Amino acid sequence: KLVGALDSACNRTVTGFTWLSGFLIELKKAPADVRALVKRQQERELFRFGNGGVQRSLERWKLPMVLGDQLFVFWTSVVDVPSLGLLFGRDYLDGIRAVLNFNRRLLRCDRLRTGHIPLRQLAAGHFLLEIIPRAWIRPGSQRWRKFGQDGVVELQLSFGDWLKQKFGHASQGFPKEH
Repeated sequence: KLVGALDSACNRTVTGFTWLSGFLIELKKAPADVRALVKRQQERELFRFGNGGVQRSLERWKLPMVLGDQLFVFWTSVVDVPSLGLLFGRDYLDGIRAVLNFNRRLLRCDRLRTGHIPLRQLAAGHFLLEIIPRAWIRPGSQRWRKFGQDGVVELQLSFGDWLKQKFGHASQGFPKEH
């Protein structure tokens, strides 16, 4: 399925070639300016999985998605595990400033200002995010800004909004001190 599983036990966002191929086929239905956001670059990264296996990623892809009403891009490493879907790792979760409410099955993305997003669960127990929207939002003219480890998330922000995000914009709903 073209969904992403939220996996806080995974340090970096990763997927298999089969999932990526299916995503790229579905992305052909998107407007040209959304398809133009896709980028591939080489990398050499090792991934350790819970079964003790180790896989090497030789490619990293930048892919578009819509969450709430915001178009943004994320980077994912690709490993040669055909059965592997998309795992949104801690880098992605930090990049969007994810706040999970397990009891209510809600996600709030403070960086994206999405409000609360209802979550469904995969059979394996992970919460999932829909990747392909019903209608794509077109990129704007603002500059793309990078967030999270290795710039895993990129979104368009004005300079003023970027400064607020970068320096001192407190998370919503949480006290500054414990």
